Amino acid sequence: MTNRRKPVPPVSDAEEARIQAMIAADPDDEDSTDEQLAQAKPFADAFPELAEALRRSAGEQPRKA
Repeated sequence: MTNRRKPVPPVSDAEEARIQAMIAADPDDEDSTDEQLAQAKPFADAFPELAEALRRSAGEQPRKA
């Protein structure tokens, strides 16, 4: 049995403008600076225990350090 999704209708220009205005008005939506991006770490490096737990729950074999 195939799982067919209904096609998503295109967004009108007016709806796109409304969405973009809401994004721009969101005070919690700040762009990251180049300095912040340079300091970013991979998830597994920043949260090794949580990353390992997620791998185990997903059935992956743990990585050897």
